[in-house]
Order: sequence, then C-alpha cells, then structure tokens
Amino acid sequence: MGTSANESGEADREWQRLVDVARRENKPGNVITLADEAPSPVMALEARRDAGMALARLSQLTYALEQFEAALELDPADAVSRCQKGIMLGRIGRHAEARQWMDGLREDSGRDPEVWAASGRVARESWTSGWLKSGEDVTWARAAARAAAGSLRDAISSYRTAFTLAPLHYSSGMNAATLTAILEDLGEEVNAADSWALRGAVQWAVAGAIAARPGAYWPRMTQAELFLLENDLAEAAKAFRSATGADDCDVVSLDATRQQLVLMRRLGFRPEVVEPGLAEIDHAMAQAKRPFAPDKVFLFSGHMVDAPGRFPSRFPAEAELVAARAVAAALDQLRAGGCDLGLCGGAAGGDILFAEECLRRGLKLDVYLPLDEPAFMSTSVSFAGERWRDRYFATKRNPLTTVYEMAVELGPAPEGVDLYSRNNRWQLHTALSYGAERLRFVSLWDGQEGDGPGGTRDMVKAVTQRSGEVHILDTRTLWPSTADLLSRPGGGAGAG
Repeated sequence: MGTSANESGEADREWQRLVDVARRENKPGNVITLADEAPSPVMALEARRDAGMALARLSQLTYALEQFEAALELDPADAVSRCQKGIMLGRIGRHAEARQWMDGLREDSGRDPEVWAASGRVARESWTSGWLKSGEDVTWARAAARAAAGSLRDAISSYRTAFTLAPLHYSSGMNAATLTAILEDLGEEVNAADSWALRGAVQWAVAGAIAARPGAYWPRMTQAELFLLENDLAEAAKAFRSATGADDCDVVSLDATRQQLVLMRRLGFRPEVVEPGLAEIDHAMAQAKRPFAPDKVFLFSGHMVDAPGRFPSRFPAEAELVAARAVAAALDQLRAGGCDLGLCGGAAGGDILFAEECLRRGLKLDVYLPLDEPAFMSTSVSFAGERWRDRYFATKRNPLTTVYEMAVELGPAPEGVDLYSRNNRWQLHTALSYGAERLRFVSLWDGQEGDGPGGTRDMVKAVTQRSGEVHILDTRTLWPSTADLLSRPGGGAGAG
C-alpha cells in the first residue's frame, strides 16, 4: 500500500515538473495535452489556468478563453479563471458579455481586488473599442473618447476600488491615475486633490515594490509612467531606460507598455514625453527575443507507405512520386514559405514526403514522435527500407527541423491512453496555440478507418471540429489501383 502511494506521489510530482517546464519554455500545446491527463481535478485546474495564461501572452485569446472555461467546468468558483474569462471576453470584443460577467463577479466577490482590477480592464476595453484603432485624426479620437467617458469613469472607479482594497496593488492604482489624467485632459471635470493623493499613494506602493524587487520590470515602468503624468521628460526618459534594462524585461511586457503609450499618442496626450517613451520601447522591442510567430501553420497527417505484403494496399511504394507531387502542389497552392511552420510525424510515407517538401520551401519544421526514436524507427520507418531511414535522418539533420519525443516532453502516457491518439492531440493543441486562423491541415488519406486509434481519420475529425482549414489529398483518386500506377511513366518501386 505504501509503495503504491509513493509511486502515485512520484507520478504527480513528475507531471507537475513537466507542466512547469512547458510553462517556462512557453509551450501551451504541451500544457493543454498534460491538462487532459492531469492526475487530479485540482492539478487539471492549475494546468488549464497555466495554459490560458500562456495563450493570452501569445495573444491567442479565443483559445485562452476556452482554457479558462474548461477550468471553470472543474471549479465554477475559481477566482482566477472567473476574472480571466471576463478579461478574455473583453479583449476579443465581446464587450456586453464581458460587462455582464463582471457585474456578476462583483456581486459575488465585492471585496476581492482582483475582481475589481479585472472589471476595470473590461470597462477600459469597452471605452477604447470605438476609437483606439480607427484611422481618424487626433481631434476625432478625442471627441469619440470623450463621448464614451461613462465607460472611462467606470474603469477609473473599478481600478481605484481595487487599489483601495489592496494598497500594494500598484498596477491598479497606476491605471486609475493615468485614466484620470486622460479624463481631465479630454476636458472632463476631475477632483484635483484626489488625483494628487492617488499619485502619491501609487508612488509609495511602487517605491516599496522597487525596494523588494530591484530588477523587476513593472515597478520601474510604473515609475516611468508616473513621471510621464507629471510631464517630467528628463526623469521619465531615465525611468524608461531603467525599465527596459530590467532582469525580467521581455517582448510581451514591452508590448503591453507600448499599447498604453499608443493609446496616449492616439489622444494627443503628453506628446513631448510619450513620443520619446515610445522610441525607447520600440528600440528595446527591436533588440528583444520574440517568440516564434508563423504566418501559417501547416499540420499534416497521412498514410505510411505499405509494409511488404500489406493487404489491402493503402499506400503502395509505387505511389510515392504521385503522393509527393500531390503534397507539393497543395503546399504551393496554400503558398507555404519561409515565414511558416510545418508540423508532422516522422513515419515513412506521407510524413517524410510532407517534411521534405516543407524544408524545400524553407519552412521551420517540428516533427513529433509518439515513441522514443529507436522504437519509432523500428515500427514506422525502417520497415520500409534503408532509403526511407536515410531520408528520415536527413530531415532530422536539417537546421530547420526540431524533433520532439512524446515521452520526453509529456512523460509516459497514462494507462489506457493510445500513444498515437495522444500524439495527434499534442500536435493539434500545439498547432492551435498559434491561432486557429493560421492552421492549414493537409491530409493524404483514403477516407477510410485506419488500422487503429490515432490514425488520419481521427485527426481529420478533430481539425474539422476546431474550424481548421482542411485539405484532403484523396488517395482513391490519386492512385486508383496498383496496376494503374505500374503502367504510368516513372512508376515502380524506385520512383521519387
């Protein structure tokens, strides 16, 4: 009994380690796959939240919302997921739903500063939605922003409440102070004494945060924003440079600051300080390491070449050249190129043909193996002969290729979970983490059930359900029969 409990505890710790690694390495596809297999509801809840946060940082807001909603199915009272759901709804433009959701949260959790901070963000998103991204001039933007001042006041009130409930919550206080200064700049009446006191309180909170974490980005950037409100160009410039040199400064944080400064620029607010601040941020962003963001993501699933003696035949060796041409034509039609990403397995047949065509076009290529490489080579590559084995290793050696082994990335599959189905889910979650609108699924398939779970049919169904763009290369029309293939020019086992 004790041994069983120890083994269970070790498995839980290993699962958590893998989630932590995936979070640090910014691999939300790994986190989502692991969340599907969490050892307990509590751990599943944490993994869904982690995945949602990672996707939000990548601006994949709809998929992030899905993760927070999955977390709420596990625990409808989870405060973090409830707040994040409201924020995601606002960020994707569903403002009425977001406001209604936050109204309910405030009724339930009226003393939670995070709820009030999230409510402030939702009101702010609603305020900016009508004018921030418009192409009109500053005069028009200021008039539109002032016309929506009710939402602006709601945002200020919510942020101030959050700061009052938690005086160390300096980000809420800073948001309230900045939006109040903008409201005044738009010609609306504000209480000058309250504004002065609010800025002083934020300065106190920020000074404490800087003392506690001298190398942190956000306290320093908040201090820069305080100098900006005071129109102190010299001190603001020093504070901006200090923030961009922080230990934890990254492109996501810089982009969040940039969005705030662009809002100010759009309204013509403090241009003499905002413009130099933007220049500093843009310079830092140009130097920062950016997460890879492909224009398009090509996900592939297709048949392996037939093993010797397979009956009925599904992908005869003689069909290789026909299949390669079909895959190439599909990638050309979809304009695959060097700014894109290809995802596939590594099996002899469709996978390797797809991989080779991706590399010819300069795509970054990620190969996902359901088994450790020696076992995978035995079951899925070497059976087809040395030529396919050599092509697999040539693909692997290409500098554009990264090979991932499932057991290394995700740990052993839980009991009863099919490895190939798991590999499909892993690839699909990863592809979707770049945005469903980027996904192009290419499938070399005969339209039939596979030899077992985790086949091409399963992947086609899963992608279709996720609204991905599906392109089927139907082998029933590509090669009607083996006899027909043998009669074609270039046919034969050595083709391709």
